[in-house]
Amino acid sequence: MSSIKIDIMGSELKTALSYIAPAVGTRASAKQEPSLLYIKLFPNSNKLLTQVQSSTICAQILIDIVSTTITENIEFLLDYNSLNTYVKNNSKTSQFTFNLEELEEDIINITIGAKFLGVVRTVPIDAYEVISFKETTSLGDIDSKVFSSMIDMTCQFSNPRIDIYDYVQIVAKDNILSMFTQGDSLAKFSIDYDLEEDIDITVRASALMKIKKFESPIINLELTTDEYFLILKEKGIGTRAVVLHSDPPITLEEYEEDIKDKELDTYGLNWSVSEMDTVLRNVENSTRNGIFNFSVPESDKMVIKTENQVSSSTKMEIDVVSSNYNEELVSSDVFQSSIILFKKLGNLNNLNGKVSISFNSNDEDYETPYVEFMHAIGTVSDINYTISFNVIG
Repeated sequence: MSSIKIDIMGSELKTALSYIAPAVGTRASAKQEPSLLYIKLFPNSNKLLTQVQSSTICAQILIDIVSTTITENIEFLLDYNSLNTYVKNNSKTSQFTFNLEELEEDIINITIGAKFLGVVRTVPIDAYEVISFKETTSLGDIDSKVFSSMIDMTCQFSNPRIDIYDYVQIVAKDNILSMFTQGDSLAKFSIDYDLEEDIDITVRASALMKIKKFESPIINLELTTDEYFLILKEKGIGTRAVVLHSDPPITLEEYEEDIKDKELDTYGLNWSVSEMDTVLRNVENSTRNGIFNFSVPESDKMVIKTENQVSSSTKMEIDVVSSNYNEELVSSDVFQSSIILFKKLGNLNNLNGKVSISFNSNDEDYETPYVEFMHAIGTVSDINYTISFNVIG
């Protein structure tokens, strides 16, 4: 009796498991996500579909097999981590054999040549609803480097730990691509880019953050007709889809409407990224809840001060460059922000070497003017950004 088997190169398995890894749940996640790996064999084309689907992301990829003795399509479920352990611990030049003689007993034996690796238990597939993306609407193509840069910059300013702030709004209009999110700031990123179709969708930031890189130079963007998934398709490689977010607390349109008539750049401050990073690392140990106070007593000096519960404090100064210095607005020790936010501003501007801040006085209080919001404004790699944050304690 001939064996029932599938032969696959380790390199193909490594590629597949790495590509779909963003969809795999981990024990460290706040909500345990499935780690079941769905596999379907297409013997006529010598292809194997691997897919993982969780509550926020679904990923699938087709890989080549070396050979199989199976003549009909076959599918099964197994634990992603169990297979991943075998693949990681063996060379990519190894040829894995999945022996399926005991598949009806929910058992797959895995070998490399004559070496027996182990037994992987399968999971009954009867109640498993495989996600497919047959009914979709095309949104256009986008350069993967541009899209990846926009994701990296935007997602760091979201707050996935709070559900309503776990979002990134993606808007393409008038040949401008924008992404917007909210955490301890309001962050907008935009670049001149023709996406072919106007779009306005909001997706889970936590899902986008899991996708570390793309393999193709072009990404095909699609939307499922039920508007549940944004599909990121790399032709000839694979597909990853992220769940849409609904009802964010503030939208890009509302943000732009709020600031369009306001002069953001009457006053300005610039500081060195490296100097601020040194100060933040020194004051971090005496901060309360990651918050610090800062003031600008002179046009070329910023004072940063933190205090903790036992009244110890750290106070340091850095050089700044100011424009239209107004002692009435900036000299008092009234400004507050978070160390994490200022570190993110530094990371964003590592190549520039400096952070540029713009602000204005409160328009509604002429007798005792004050600064309510500051705005980090600049350009990184052709991507324009505005990060608005509250500075009132």
